Amino acid sequence: MHTIVPASTVERAQVVASSQQASGGTSAGVGFAFFNAEKLGGEPRGGKVICDVISGFNHEIHNPQEKSETRNPFGFSPGTIASLPSFEVFDPGANVPVGRPPRHFRLLSCIRPRHSLAAMYRGKKVVVVMPAYNAARTLRQTYAEVREQELVDLIILVDDRSRDDTVSVARGLEGVQVHVHEQNTGYGGNQKTCYRLALAAGADIVVMLHPDYQYTPKLLPALVSMIGNGLHPCVLGSRILGGYSLQGGMPVWKYVANRGLTFMENLLLGAKLSEYHTGYRAFSREILERLNLEANSDDFVFDNQMLAQILWHGFTIGEVSCPTKYFAEASSINFRRSVKYGFGCLATGLTYRLAKLGWAKSRLFRDNR
Repeated sequence: MHTIVPASTVERAQVVASSQQASGGTSAGVGFAFFNAEKLGGEPRGGKVICDVISGFNHEIHNPQEKSETRNPFGFSPGTIASLPSFEVFDPGANVPVGRPPRHFRLLSCIRPRHSLAAMYRGKKVVVVMPAYNAARTLRQTYAEVREQELVDLIILVDDRSRDDTVSVARGLEGVQVHVHEQNTGYGGNQKTCYRLALAAGADIVVMLHPDYQYTPKLLPALVSMIGNGLHPCVLGSRILGGYSLQGGMPVWKYVANRGLTFMENLLLGAKLSEYHTGYRAFSREILERLNLEANSDDFVFDNQMLAQILWHGFTIGEVSCPTKYFAEASSINFRRSVKYGFGCLATGLTYRLAKLGWAKSRLFRDNR
């Protein structure tokens, strides 16, 4: 007899186990876990968890055409399994998450969370965030290359009210958590949601990658390893290092503007970066928890303000040479918005320098330097 605890009656995950005779007469434990009030990053997580320990059940999941009620005594179909929410395995004795099946269970299989790609790097959860807007044509290609790296635990795509099929395409991809804004919040506003959701999902390393395939996901191992090995808490994919920008099709006027702005910002911020304007970035959890991102703009200058805040708090920034592509489907801002962005970058650098000298105060640059 299996006991089920309704999710509405528990305050944290519970496991109720029993024994059942499996094929060959061996005894196996069967665990059911239900939770609805476990708090992770301030976000409630609800739903039910089912961990199966009967070998035949695992067989049915991967071989649905050979369905056998004797192998699946609980009546759960593969479709039901695929719809289950995220979960963790809990030790029923200590009533705490253990991250793996309890040893005293003869666990032969455990249903994976729907949105998890189950990878990790040195025990650190890696999450790729994609701020998306009209990326339906390039999303699948970007996603496929991310998966090829076998490094990412979760992909979070935040759609900023796209006018194409970005959302429907994203929802059809395994391991992608999709969030849709009710209204367009801007590039910076989109990133704020990305990082908030990544932290709530328990990310240790977060990589921001545009779904327009302008930046290659093949560099994910390089960016993640630099953070995972404790070399830098922030790593940028630089289009300037290696001279790939013009070769990749960057317009000459953008290249000249990039070099000029970078020179001025290095002077104002006291850094020596090859560029500040790449959209390929990786961050440690510590950085994202430390920065006051809500104080930043919702527009494109958000990127620049974020790097200035990182330097303000004394974090180091590493760079990796990154080939890039400019083509019709790749996102890019026009000349007018580029000019606005340029002045915003200079204003950020000047505010940083004045705050360092104690001549000005800004909500962007607070706390310890």
